Amino acid sequence: MVNIRDFNTKAIILKKYKVAENDLSFLMLTEKFGKINIWMKGARKIFQKQKFGTYLDLFSLLEIGLYKYKSRSTENERNLLKNIKTLEYNYDIRLNFEKFELANFFLQTVNKMTILNTGKEVFALLNESLVLLDKCDANNLDYLKYIFLLNLSTTLGYKFELDKCTNCGLLVPDQIKRIVFSFGDGGILCNVCKQKRLKDNTYYHDFFQINKDLFFLLKKFYKLDVFDNNFFKYFNDKDKSVMNTEAFNIFFDKVMKNLINLS
Repeated sequence: MVNIRDFNTKAIILKKYKVAENDLSFLMLTEKFGKINIWMKGARKIFQKQKFGTYLDLFSLLEIGLYKYKSRSTENERNLLKNIKTLEYNYDIRLNFEKFELANFFLQTVNKMTILNTGKEVFALLNESLVLLDKCDANNLDYLKYIFLLNLSTTLGYKFELDKCTNCGLLVPDQIKRIVFSFGDGGILCNVCKQKRLKDNTYYHDFFQINKDLFFLLKKFYKLDVFDNNFFKYFNDKDKSVMNTEAFNIFFDKVMKNLINLS
């Protein structure tokens, strides 16, 4: 005997797969359930009848109906797509290659940092980021990328400490000359704690020295979020030049690697 329940929820497609000649499987981030797999039976016939057609696009905000069912003989719960409606197309993302690439980065990053049946807390962030990206000027794409990344890490509980030593709590003044960031500690370290970490050979450490310009830009990123659609006005030409430095790119490469390892 099968227990079937009927639900409606907002959703964004992260990935889609062809699993049989007539069936499709979707990996979706949903508002109610987080990341789930959803089956679409008879997809070929449905597309021929144009029932769903273009509604199953990446980057769109969807309203879906699904059946959640579980047989008493198994513990595995399955989701079957019942109906679908597009609430927001985000159409311009598909017309600009840079926007298309960044939207894919959003989806892939959320997918990497969540597991099945988790992630509903980042649904609003992903949705708002795609809506903003659709309207975003091409000159502001880099700002959106890194603000999204830091907002995502904060939402998942990985906010870096930039105001005080993450080990001893000593406030770090803005006029400090040398700023050491420790990915192992999750933030900046004062010089005393840095030396202690170096002496402790059993403690994981991955230090990265950052200059003042990068330090202040990181603090600015953390003050903003994608729900403020006017955050682009807070940036200037100096910020743009900092983002073009090797140190900035190396730092965020390490951020990505460490966040994925923590998730």
